[in-house]
Amino acid sequence: KHENDYAWKNEVAGTVVFILTLFFINYTFHCTTITETAYSSPSIVLSARSGRGNTIIFDDFREAYYWLRMNTPPDSKIMSWWDYGYQITAMANRTVLVDNNTWNNTHISRVGQAMSSPEDKAYEIMQELDVDYVLVIFGGLIGYASDDINKFLWMIRIGGSTEKGKHIKEEDYYSATGEYRVDKEGSKTMLNSMMYKFSYYRFGETNRLVTIAFEEVKLETRKSNSNISKKRSQRNIGFMSKQGKEPSLVHVNEVIDSRYKVKKLLGKGGFGAVYQVLDQTTNKMGAMKIEVSSQDFRSLKMEVSVLKELVANESRNCCDLFSVGNKPNYSYIVMTLVGPSLHSLAQSIGSKRLSLRSAVHLGIRCLRALEDLHFCGYVHRDVKPMNYAIGREPEYRRVFILDFGMCRKYVRDDGSHKRPRSECGFRGTLWYASPMSLSGQEQSRRDDLWSWYFTIIELLTGTVPWQNVQIKRNASFAEKKQAFMEKKMEFVQNP
Repeated sequence: KHENDYAWKNEVAGTVVFILTLFFINYTFHCTTITETAYSSPSIVLSARSGRGNTIIFDDFREAYYWLRMNTPPDSKIMSWWDYGYQITAMANRTVLVDNNTWNNTHISRVGQAMSSPEDKAYEIMQELDVDYVLVIFGGLIGYASDDINKFLWMIRIGGSTEKGKHIKEEDYYSATGEYRVDKEGSKTMLNSMMYKFSYYRFGETNRLVTIAFEEVKLETRKSNSNISKKRSQRNIGFMSKQGKEPSLVHVNEVIDSRYKVKKLLGKGGFGAVYQVLDQTTNKMGAMKIEVSSQDFRSLKMEVSVLKELVANESRNCCDLFSVGNKPNYSYIVMTLVGPSLHSLAQSIGSKRLSLRSAVHLGIRCLRALEDLHFCGYVHRDVKPMNYAIGREPEYRRVFILDFGMCRKYVRDDGSHKRPRSECGFRGTLWYASPMSLSGQEQSRRDDLWSWYFTIIELLTGTVPWQNVQIKRNASFAEKKQAFMEKKMEFVQNP
């Protein structure tokens, strides 16, 4: 009996030892892998993953240090923020003013004062410090979030912490609404600081799209001749309300629900209006979309449903929904305030069209936005340049898809597709609608893609093949649809 117990214990012990051995072997491989992929990666050469999973290497730091080493005299003094001190010393072999081992707060503060001051004052400080070159890290073009303009508040705080910098006040660098901004709404002190000028000097020349994103587009006022008026009226043909013009339901400086202060009107259409509002609880700007209660066609409810589903599915191409409300005469939603539409971007350029690079870049992002919407089970039914917009700084590389009021769910709750209706009314804009939707067919994802295709054609060329479609002065809506359908069918058959 004792021998049997001993044999049984022996087997258990052997099994435990075997499991522990496997565990330690696996742990060894795990540690090696983590060390290889994470800890062994130098911080000078950065890597990231693209949306498709590809590895992107950022070698800008090393290239900057190499440039300093090869293009500056050996006795040059480099002024930069202390983060880069050791790297400049080791890789560029140049003298720096401050580095990670600088304990003299007054010395670091002086560098912060130079970065925070206007150009003339900054120059005096640099002369005092005997500076030859200044290194500033700026990641505006690629959206690098750890650049110097993002660290600037720390330079301001440290710069103002000593006697010589007591005139530097952090609050002077915030906008009138208390935000840290680097666009045209930034404070005068911020926009005149040396750091801002170092970062954004000739920035727009490197990327026309970024210039437009940073500066609010101002379209030139032109006297419309009969041809322009005709084209504009054709382009804006869509499913409009029968109500015509509605009186303004809200006014500038009005506070709605003791929270949202109306700042200005952004746009007005057949279904209502969109206003820029200030959320007084968070001190952030938003866009308030208002729908008149007397409308025959109620789109706001659909807009809320679609936005909620997109947000739940973590789409990066839709606005956040902040609030929903109802008043006796209107309903409203408050969502993310975005930048100019793609239509406005193209119109602001002299040629009325985007470069090939910009059109391809935006086209891909617009397509991804549609993919997110279709994944949630909705067809947009009004895809056009006016319903895409780029984000406000710092999200100017983000593309938003807008206006879901005409969306339709094409799948049931169980995931199966709904059968197309034999008869359905037209939804959308004649200028960008697909030939199939103009012929009265039920719209599907295919029709959204056709509209996306027409949108990209216009952004790239500044026009569309049916630019000069002939429509009678008093033509009915059915006749207008027919005219556009015939022109588009010609294009589809003979592109």
